Amino acid sequence: MSGQMEGAMFQRTTIPISFTGDVTHLKVCNGFLLYVMVGREGKVIRRVNMLVKTEEKDEVEFGRDDEIVDVFLDPTGDHAIIVMSFDVNYYLHRLSKSLKQISKFNGKKITAVAWNPDCALRYTGPILVGTNKGVLYETSLVASEDSKFRIASSAPEQYVKQLYVFGGLQVSGIAFGRVSPGHRKLQSNSYFILVVTPGRLYQFYGTAASTIEGSSLLLPIFEQYQDIQDIQYIDLPGDNSVCQLHTFQRSPESPITSFAWMASPGILCGKIDHTVSSGADSIILNHKLVHYEQGINDTMADPPKSVALTEFHVLMLFENRLKVVSTLNEQTVWDDQFDPRDNVQNIWRDPRKGNIWINAKRGVYRYKVVNESRNVWRIYLNMGEYDRARAHCQSDAEKLDMISRQQANKLFDSGKYEDSAQYYAQTKMSFEETTLKFIQAKKEVALRIYLERKLQCYNMPEDMVQVTMLVTWLVEIWLNHLGQAADAMELQNDSAAHDLEVMQEEFRLFLSKKSLRTCLAENKSMIYNLIASHGNVDDLVFFADLMKDYEKVISHQLQNNNFEPAIEQLQAVGDVRLVYKFSPLLMQHKPAATVDLWKSLYSNQDPSKARPDPKKLIPSLVQYGVTKLAPGQTHEAIRFLEFCIRSLKNQDQAIHNYLISLYADFDADRLLQYLKVQGQDAESVNYDLKYALRLCSEKRLYKACIHIYSTMGLYSEAVNLALEVDLSLAKENAHKPSDDEERKKLWLDIARHVVEKQQNIDDAMKVLKECDLLKIEDILPFFPDFVTIDKFKEAITKSLAEYNEHITSLKADMEETTKSADQIRQQIQDFRIKSGVVRTTDKCSLCSYPLVTRSFYLFPCQHKFHSDCLVAEVLPTLNSHMRVKVEDLQRRVASREDTYSVTSVSSTALTQLSAKAELDELVATECIFCGDQMIRTIDEPFITAEEYEEALDSWS
Repeated sequence: MSGQMEGAMFQRTTIPISFTGDVTHLKVCNGFLLYVMVGREGKVIRRVNMLVKTEEKDEVEFGRDDEIVDVFLDPTGDHAIIVMSFDVNYYLHRLSKSLKQISKFNGKKITAVAWNPDCALRYTGPILVGTNKGVLYETSLVASEDSKFRIASSAPEQYVKQLYVFGGLQVSGIAFGRVSPGHRKLQSNSYFILVVTPGRLYQFYGTAASTIEGSSLLLPIFEQYQDIQDIQYIDLPGDNSVCQLHTFQRSPESPITSFAWMASPGILCGKIDHTVSSGADSIILNHKLVHYEQGINDTMADPPKSVALTEFHVLMLFENRLKVVSTLNEQTVWDDQFDPRDNVQNIWRDPRKGNIWINAKRGVYRYKVVNESRNVWRIYLNMGEYDRARAHCQSDAEKLDMISRQQANKLFDSGKYEDSAQYYAQTKMSFEETTLKFIQAKKEVALRIYLERKLQCYNMPEDMVQVTMLVTWLVEIWLNHLGQAADAMELQNDSAAHDLEVMQEEFRLFLSKKSLRTCLAENKSMIYNLIASHGNVDDLVFFADLMKDYEKVISHQLQNNNFEPAIEQLQAVGDVRLVYKFSPLLMQHKPAATVDLWKSLYSNQDPSKARPDPKKLIPSLVQYGVTKLAPGQTHEAIRFLEFCIRSLKNQDQAIHNYLISLYADFDADRLLQYLKVQGQDAESVNYDLKYALRLCSEKRLYKACIHIYSTMGLYSEAVNLALEVDLSLAKENAHKPSDDEERKKLWLDIARHVVEKQQNIDDAMKVLKECDLLKIEDILPFFPDFVTIDKFKEAITKSLAEYNEHITSLKADMEETTKSADQIRQQIQDFRIKSGVVRTTDKCSLCSYPLVTRSFYLFPCQHKFHSDCLVAEVLPTLNSHMRVKVEDLQRRVASREDTYSVTSVSSTALTQLSAKAELDELVATECIFCGDQMIRTIDEPFITAEEYEEALDSWS
């Protein structure tokens, strides 16, 4: 088959590199090509950056007598080890043009190298080196500055540490990498090591040293293997000359996942368990031997020259052909023929870029790997590894359907019906065909599983019809199963009882799925009918609760006298509509719990739930029939109404009136306390005064009536009723009127009652003492004629003494008033004759101009102001009306001054003089610096807002 076929998995390209000699060795890593060429012009090592399109080649010459035995290039392309004849080894850095001898390996032929995955540009880090004598070493190489000499004198190795000896057998291949810390016995610095000798593959793993510091990193791992018998290994006996080891990793950051060991019998391929999840016995998983002679029309039994490993294939290079074999099923998937004259030598996979390179003596070929996993899913499918097949379908719906269909058929044929149902639901097989298979096989459980899985494939609301059909069918199947389990339980089968419980729980979980909520809600009546037709009351209630059809749930509970669950349901739901509906019945049977329910609804902080209206709960309270309270019994209606008033601060008149009616029937003392708390302001009380008065009158609750009369302002009625009940209560109400005449009248009624009804003169005298408005002469008419004056002697004497004291007080007040009047008159007279001195040098206190230049005012405080200056200062402090009046008075006074000198004093002049006096009264009542005006304007700014703006503008 041609390698150039369109769509081929491996596409070959000839690299245009001209060779002047034979290429003996070639390695490519990270896009850097290094090859050894021997020709007439000498022996050179050439390096080419294949990532840059340039003809420039970097050459390193070496001695004509030397012969290169092998070349080892690290995955980054930065470091190389050149093995010469005569057991001499050199180190070559990518940036160096000279070879540096690895002196500590003189006399040792390096046959295998395992590079450190964490190497840097100038530092290899710890690497493993194997020799032809079967000795495994650890070393580290460091690149120094370029030297002008071809071979530098300084040794690059930092240290060399012998790790293990394999009995004189040549070490032909080495690989090592980190082990993930998934295993509990391994730490984050754990490693695995694979070592190949002819006929045997050894495997090591363990925890490395935490720090190197010149010592070995991996020595602690090998120290635990004291005897070769302790090492895990795989034997492949045969020709010892054929031995290579190759590994594969998808990226530098990912771990090594697989290996290929070329041995005499064939190529051993396997997986690396870098998590050690299978246990501590081996890190190699699922290894198999790929024989060389396998393949179409392939009879060759000789091993290939070299092999390369990709993720799913092993590439075998023979004399004139490249054979690609799948590591999964050992089938040949591709062949590429070469011209025999090409004389191909070696095959190599770039570990970083993934390309395959083949060198011939006169040319180089590059193979690009194109989607090599394209057929992997089918291989796994044919092998029956369905999960792995799905993993490589790349979400291709057609491939996934094929896998699920084949897996489902296989499970169905093997009798695993329930498992097959899950995979049938993932296929595009006919719904009718699939369901018929389960119906004919009488596997209802499997059918149910299939329908449930199929239900997940539909989307709401686009597939509403299909979803409704499936849900209805599934509910019917579930109900049949539950009925059969219930019948089995009646036969005293304990396991059946457990099965019924588990099945009912699964059915309820099915109904509770959020994805079905819309479908169930729109078909609620049909589901109710289905469940009811099977007589499944418990599940009917559960479904109603699930649909938030709480009315149906609570109705069912009340019908069965389950009052406590009904109250709990109402409390959880918090629907006031349901509270109004069911509370009358609940108050008849569970009044205390019902009131507790109501109170809890008011303490709910959820804003989405409305609080009940206490007025709408009154019909429920009416249903609470209590004719008489037992000792210690609480009237639940009173308890709730008190809660509304005290805690909720409810002011609805209906609530207060109903509470008063209950108080009147069951607790008169608390009624009186309630009335007192409400107060005696008729406008602020929350109950109907007339209703309360009528009710208390009917119940003969006179103290309550007295309080209500007093609240209504009917003090006379209150006192008259109190005189029949309690004299002290009458006296208390007689004090309440604010009008002295009314208060005196009420006390006279009390005195009349005491004298005429009680005929108690001593109590009548006490009444005189309690009310200061009554005198002895007010109550004397109430006494009978035969009463002697001795009974009133003290009261009469006291009354006369009070009159005498009052007269004396009036005389003293009159004398004090006369003296005050005389003093005021004297002060007025003194003020009239008071004068002040004005000098010609005096100036106005406002404008600072000479005072006598025009009319002025002189105040007793010696402040002096021009008339116009004072008016201008006072005018802004007056209101608009006063300002208008002042301006008018100014005009009248000014006209008087103009005519005064040419006419005699007339009535008009007298009018103008009065205008001057009125003007003085308005503007010169007090000094503006010393009077009240100065105090009133203390918080005002010194300049107005307009003046402030003008000042700012002047500075700008």
